Amino acid sequence: MTTQQQEGAQFIDDHRAELIQRVSPVEPIADVMLSQGLIHPEVNSNILAARTSQDKMRALYGAMSTQPQKEALYSILVKNYSWVTQDIHRMRILPLGKTCAGRSASGNTILVEGLRQERMAISMGHTEEEINNTRVLQLKQNVVERVPDRPPRKSATFHVRVNGLRGEIMEIDVGQSEEEMNNTTVLQLKQKIAQRLPGWDIDTLTMRYTCKTLEDSRLLSCYGIQDKSLINLVLDKYRE
Repeated sequence: MTTQQQEGAQFIDDHRAELIQRVSPVEPIADVMLSQGLIHPEVNSNILAARTSQDKMRALYGAMSTQPQKEALYSILVKNYSWVTQDIHRMRILPLGKTCAGRSASGNTILVEGLRQERMAISMGHTEEEINNTRVLQLKQNVVERVPDRPPRKSATFHVRVNGLRGEIMEIDVGQSEEEMNNTTVLQLKQKIAQRLPGWDIDTLTMRYTCKTLEDSRLLSCYGIQDKSLINLVLDKYRE
């Protein structure tokens, strides 16, 4: 086992709280790990059934009991969720004065440089004993509460782009939040598209994304479809 692999597995253990709060969508991660035999189908079903991305990540973490699983999860996050892993790697603790702890009116604090170079004073307790007994994970959890999950979006509507039967590009609204978009099924998206294509039988329409044929019963998030993703629409008779 390489040092990098060990560090990746350690990253998964050390940053559980941050990753649960910030990683979304979770279904594509589960798909990859299921295909590699790293999680059981039952775990994948629990992830799909969970309502929020945080609950989905908790279900995934519940299955992370071996080193290879953690290494694989870390590799997926670095490849497909780099904005999260890079932000966590950039977060660092700064000394306050000459030591890591400093006195304030409310007790002992440390200074943390945030993701946008802002500095946050995090209270660690009211006695020297409390700050000395604080674990790094507890500190990280305190910091996460002060850091927003993602920058605010300018648009309140999530949509996908669909390459139509005649080459036209249609923008289809799929929700007012990321969670609503992630919980939209392929069939529901088809029904929205059918409203824009009067006269077409929905059963004759097939959608493809990244060379994969989308199954009606599955969620868009299962295929890694995100805001502004481009989906191709074809007729069933042209399916391979």
